[in-house]
Amino acid sequence: MKRISLYIVTFLTVLFAGCSEDYLEVKPSDALRTDQAFQNLDDAQVALNGAYSALQSASYYNADLITYGDLKGTDVRSWANGKRGDNQYLYQEEPEASNSGMWNQPYYGLMLVNTILGQIDDMPAETEEEIAERDNIKGQALALRALFHFDLVRVYGVMPENGDPSTKMGVPIMDKVIDPESKPPRNSVKEVYDFVISDLQTAAGLMKDAKDDGIFNSYAAKALLSRVQLYYNNPSAALVLAEEVISSDLYSLLDTSSYVGSFVTGSNDETIFEVVNSSDDNSDREGVGYLWEPEGYGALTLTNQMIGIMQENPEDIRTKLLAPDTRDGESNRLGYLLKYPGKASSSRVFNVPVLRLSEIYLIAAEAAIKTSDMTAAQGYLNDLLEARTDVADSLAVADVDMDVLMWERRKELVGEGHRFFDLVRNGMVIDRNGDDHLNNAPMLIDPQGSGENDFRVVQPIPRFELDVNPSLIQNEGYEG
Repeated sequence: MKRISLYIVTFLTVLFAGCSEDYLEVKPSDALRTDQAFQNLDDAQVALNGAYSALQSASYYNADLITYGDLKGTDVRSWANGKRGDNQYLYQEEPEASNSGMWNQPYYGLMLVNTILGQIDDMPAETEEEIAERDNIKGQALALRALFHFDLVRVYGVMPENGDPSTKMGVPIMDKVIDPESKPPRNSVKEVYDFVISDLQTAAGLMKDAKDDGIFNSYAAKALLSRVQLYYNNPSAALVLAEEVISSDLYSLLDTSSYVGSFVTGSNDETIFEVVNSSDDNSDREGVGYLWEPEGYGALTLTNQMIGIMQENPEDIRTKLLAPDTRDGESNRLGYLLKYPGKASSSRVFNVPVLRLSEIYLIAAEAAIKTSDMTAAQGYLNDLLEARTDVADSLAVADVDMDVLMWERRKELVGEGHRFFDLVRNGMVIDRNGDDHLNNAPMLIDPQGSGENDFRVVQPIPRFELDVNPSLIQNEGYEG
């Protein structure tokens, strides 16, 4: 395994401080030295593989980003005090330590993709096939660059719903490999979103349409862009993009006989983009699968309220995702969510869904509601519900509103890191009023309010980043 200098000031400090090998080590087969000029498209592809590998870190999609979106919401909680993820669940993140990998790992990925993008246009390509290959590599690098920036700004920046994005601090935009002595300031939330949208629009026009497991294609870029536009309060644009993905016929909603098993195998007809892990390449016991498994770390469990929501319709196939927690004292409580049961009978090996077609149906429905096209919203929700219950047209137009939409998002996307972001991006109160939240401490957080906890809907910039880059400004509430 080989360490790679990150070509960004913040990472130099991490590198020499003896940081976790989790996000700094990359297999020699997956990455080139960043100071090495590419000789051909094969070299560029090797570097691209390394950029995809950045997503596999337990500090990123293999655990922390997913648990962040769930534990800080209303439907998943820590199983007991002292378990992994408690700082997320209890809103106790601190600049000194908490979740710093969610900053480090995307910027590491940005170093890799910017290295590719800085050289790809000079790669020799003479035949139509070579030109298409070069464009496809460039498009994937742009899509990954957009994803890295989008994740950073939604974790460390205020949601556009909760303030003027042109005046709120986002994250530093990295559009090229920078000098190690550079000290980039934070760009505005608006600037970051505009940059992400531009990258995804360009990427979609360069990449191939065909599916390839764990790889961005043109429709994956459009699917991500539809999500970004929804976050950015552009529902009309989100609807157009979501409808384009749905009508492509490249993907299809799974039927009830295939749904539960799809989380074991991954890479199915509903998968648009996912992080693929193998028996030889995974986060082992640090991954989200092992965090859920009662016989593993058992750090996560569904709330009683969420178990009830999942069980409200016995004909809904999603009830089959509930499994008993067999630990002492749990009385076979159905708190184990079978979304990361593991491949090859191991919860340590799993694929992480990043974009599924069901989410795109939900994006289309939400965007239609927000543009007052209730008939379209009804159609998209009913399509999804029919796939999950085998019951056609269960919702009338009069039944459809944001409450119904958010209810269905909870049931469909629980455990995939969405709930917290869904609440905050819509300016909704995070209301933990169930009977089984840890420490019996109900929590009420208003992203648009002025309560003492409200600042915690945004992560603190890691302290070591501020120490090496005085151009960065800490998020409000974490300055001390």
